[in-house]
Amino acid sequence: MNKLIKSNCFKNRNTGHRSCISIFLSVILILGLLLQLSPSANALHVSAAVEDVAAVEDVATVKDAQQGDKVLFKGDNFIVKFEILAKWNTAYNANVTIENTGKNTIHDWAIIFYSNDDITNLWNGKIAKKQNGLYLIDNATWNMDIRAGQSVGFGFTANYTDNIVMPPSYAMSSCRADVEADDYTVDYILYSNSGNQINSAIHIKNNTKEVIEDWELEFDFDAEITNIWKADITTHSKDNNGNHYVLRNPGYEQNVELNRNVEFGFNGTYSNETPKDYKLTKYSNEIDSSLDSDGDGLTNIQEVIIGCNPYQKDTDGDGLDDCLEDYLGLSPIKKDTDNNGIDDGHEDTDGDGLSNLDEIKFSCEAWNPDSDNDGLLDGEEVHNYKTSPIKQDTDGDGIEDYEEIMISLNPLKKDTDEDGVLDNDEKIYQNVCLTVPEDTGSAITKVEVSSQITGYMQSNTEIRNILNEDILCSEVVGLMGIPVDINSSGKFDEAEITFYYDESKLNNVSEDSLGMVWYDENNGEFQLLEDAIIDTDNNKISYVTKHFSKYLIVDRMKWRKTWQNVPDYRGATKYYDTLLSIDVSGSMSGEKLAKVKKGSKTLVNYMYYKDRLALMTFDNKAQIKSPFICDNSSLKKHINKLTKGGATDKNVGLMESVNVFTKNYKSNGNDKNIVILSDGALNYNSKAIKKAKNNNIKIYMVLIGGNEERKKKCKKIAKKTGGKYYYVGTDSDIDKVMKKVSKYIFGKKDTTDSDHDGLYDVLEKNGVMGINGQKYSSNPYSRDTDGDKLEDGYELTGKKPASKVSVKKVTVKYDYSSWISVYAVVPKSNPKKKDTDGDRDNDNVDPKPFVYELNGRFIQNLGKLENLAKQKSKKDVRWRVCQFLRSFNDDYDSDTWDGVGGKFDKKFKRDIKKNNTDLFNYFKNTPYIYADKNGNTVDVYHMAATMCGLYHKTSGSDSDGFVDFVQYQFMPEYHYDNLCGWAGDLQTLMNDADKSDKEKEKSYDEFKKRLDKKFLTSSSSFSSDDLYADTDGYNIYKLNKCKSLEEAFKAYYGTGYEARFLQFTNSWSENQIHDLTYKYTRLKYLNVIKWPLFKGHTYSKKESKAARDFFAEYVIDMRGKEDKKIWKKMARLRK
Repeated sequence: MNKLIKSNCFKNRNTGHRSCISIFLSVILILGLLLQLSPSANALHVSAAVEDVAAVEDVATVKDAQQGDKVLFKGDNFIVKFEILAKWNTAYNANVTIENTGKNTIHDWAIIFYSNDDITNLWNGKIAKKQNGLYLIDNATWNMDIRAGQSVGFGFTANYTDNIVMPPSYAMSSCRADVEADDYTVDYILYSNSGNQINSAIHIKNNTKEVIEDWELEFDFDAEITNIWKADITTHSKDNNGNHYVLRNPGYEQNVELNRNVEFGFNGTYSNETPKDYKLTKYSNEIDSSLDSDGDGLTNIQEVIIGCNPYQKDTDGDGLDDCLEDYLGLSPIKKDTDNNGIDDGHEDTDGDGLSNLDEIKFSCEAWNPDSDNDGLLDGEEVHNYKTSPIKQDTDGDGIEDYEEIMISLNPLKKDTDEDGVLDNDEKIYQNVCLTVPEDTGSAITKVEVSSQITGYMQSNTEIRNILNEDILCSEVVGLMGIPVDINSSGKFDEAEITFYYDESKLNNVSEDSLGMVWYDENNGEFQLLEDAIIDTDNNKISYVTKHFSKYLIVDRMKWRKTWQNVPDYRGATKYYDTLLSIDVSGSMSGEKLAKVKKGSKTLVNYMYYKDRLALMTFDNKAQIKSPFICDNSSLKKHINKLTKGGATDKNVGLMESVNVFTKNYKSNGNDKNIVILSDGALNYNSKAIKKAKNNNIKIYMVLIGGNEERKKKCKKIAKKTGGKYYYVGTDSDIDKVMKKVSKYIFGKKDTTDSDHDGLYDVLEKNGVMGINGQKYSSNPYSRDTDGDKLEDGYELTGKKPASKVSVKKVTVKYDYSSWISVYAVVPKSNPKKKDTDGDRDNDNVDPKPFVYELNGRFIQNLGKLENLAKQKSKKDVRWRVCQFLRSFNDDYDSDTWDGVGGKFDKKFKRDIKKNNTDLFNYFKNTPYIYADKNGNTVDVYHMAATMCGLYHKTSGSDSDGFVDFVQYQFMPEYHYDNLCGWAGDLQTLMNDADKSDKEKEKSYDEFKKRLDKKFLTSSSSFSSDDLYADTDGYNIYKLNKCKSLEEAFKAYYGTGYEARFLQFTNSWSENQIHDLTYKYTRLKYLNVIKWPLFKGHTYSKKESKAARDFFAEYVIDMRGKEDKKIWKKMARLRK
């Protein structure tokens, strides 16, 4: 059998890939494919659908033809005359004449036409192919060529039903194919080479058992042929490399019979070289289904089915190419599709203010009211603003046209005010708002940000409600209303943030108690903003900032109270006011003073939240460096600033230290202590000791070096006041001694850790403060309190269990100018909740346990899979990821799906399984992810199959070109993709509703009720899983501006699914949605070919309209409930 290399190729307008295939073989394949698709696996899924092509009954031709009726079709250099010769009962005879009106011979003619009638007998030709009403009539060999000015004819007998419709359109098919190199042999014979001339011949031998019909030979040759016999030169070209020839049989010896030779001879100029690079072609009835003779974007086959003229770009003469009309849902064979008196060219199909002809004139998309997606209708741009309807930024200044108009800039000038600053860098006062719906019951009604900022603030600045999304912020103690996350890509110097509140919803919280807090994520702190201004007259709180972050309003009194009543981990009931009195005389300088500073900060670290410390220095005088405060960080700053002083006044240090507690001292009930660090240069002062004892002040003496006399003085001072004496032999021991002092004064924590989870029992029992004011407790006798496979210590600190507690002190601003030092954490997760944020990913697998992110783990693993796909090849990464996922469902891992979604790369899957076992097993065991916050799911493998088909770009090699044919030649891609997506599911839902009584016609209302009963149920062919797989797969596929699949999934499941149907229907009107849906609920495609999925079902117009209205109304209702702001946000991620 000859193997053919198909040579007639094309560049498809949608894919840019090439193919040459057999349409009839492919028709059989598509029917086979679609008939095999099960209800759960019938989707390759959603495409950006547009209107269907015109129906065949719109063709202006003779219907109900009678004997003697004729139709004339004018093609490209040929005319077809169709005539009814005789008609009787249910059959007729017809004659078809093909006349060559051109100047060249038509070789190997074959004609294609469409007819519903069944041809039972044919003469002077033969039926080469027949499928679904499409006929390929081949020549009878003896009449294979039509010379210029001549004609051939054939006739047939056909059976008909009801009436005869004569074919209105024809396509000439004369396709050639390469003969495989092994299937023939070419021999060059040089008979003579004398003077400047050669006398040669070429033999062509057929090595196969099949005839090589109508041969042509192509080759390169140094010599120039001057005379030839038994062959004709079809093409001769010459360049620096020699002569290139295409030679054709002479007409009387057209075929190379099996195991036979043909020979032709020639004379030529002198050459020692032989011909080279032979290529033999032959006639084949494998017709070129990609051929688009008139270049209008519809193939000849498509035009024949529709009824257009394949050789005229604009069959009906309305100024619009046939393909564009097909795409717009207009009839390419009627000037005025809707019979409203306006030619289709002058209609405004997309309602943007430009006629269809003007859309062509300005290079716009006639189906898209905003061709450049800049927010302005094409008509507005052309007529009102004089901007380009196909450029988002006409003047190229970095701001889109719509945005410039909205902020009073000129979209036609880069520097509107000609001040030397480009518009994109011009800071213009604007504001953006987030309005909180009333039904939420939130005390906060609106959040507004105003600023002089670059760009268009509505586009570049976002205020996002993060209530129940950012759990750490949502659980801040005293939260009023909602927390928000503000971010902007615009440039600004400062911005005002304003929260508006409803006084009636403050729940008895005083307006004066309200405070604004911002979350400093870098330092892990919630900070009260002291400069926030409360305007009780207008019920708002404002703050001017130089950066954006997360902001919220709190009940300041509740926030304060929380931090004033934190757990005591020491088991003590006492708190202390401690004066740290440091000798800074000349002898306490250099390395000694540095060690003193370090030891002093150790004392500060041991303070607890109600403990206060004051700092005093002395030399020849005493100085208060800090009053009694709880703020560790402030105290340490004061300590760091200490410098050496002058000579020592031995009477100053002790007395002035005691006086701190007796002069202007405001007691809060804490016990009183004095810690004196000195090298002993001070006197024992009985008056000071007496005053200390009378005021219950304990003095702790830390002597650094010194003689015996100084030791005695220090011991006596400590003993008389009930304190304690410590001696430091060397400077390096100061810090060690200060730890002893600290533990003695402030008490020791119980460091028992019964369950070895890294948290002391006392912390687990009493609870650890989170920086948001929440208290997180856990079971001290269980390492994993909530059973989420994470130890409690790790959940609170993010660190693996250690031999000592990892909870450290932080400084919290609990009120304006009031700070406190407490043990607190920025928790990683809640040790008493398996799923801290409630996003259905348990904490042990959730990448961000405190951030509600639907499918967070899936998205993280998808990113890992994507990186592995990139390592294999940077080409088609998203497609490779999707085909990997689809392969886990046997319904989508098949030859059928290889045809429509690309051949599966099994090696990639094996490599993942071998080298990334955990990742492989995760996806193997994750058939579903969450479709929304309510727990609805989407079938991952189904969605991956959808996206695989959408991403797949065929090369023409899959299934002998089958994919190219199915997706681009027989049905336009928007029909095919929908049929394998939502439209296919809708058709199977119709079948479900019709299953019990196929033969009985249902009324409109009855059929609609049946559909409603079945729709989205688990037993239906159109379940919620199917619906979300179709819509989400398409919506995510369209997020082309996302740099990766991981980013696209994160964007979509972050908020995008909340605008699922707005995205799915793009900007279609309700009528467009109804019209599009009707294409698939009608019984036949193009009113010609029955939809394959309907199989044995037959639907009336009433039933089709019921299905159309049912689904369209559902989609329209669902999108009406969605947030258009989210739709616009997601639209910015689409190309």
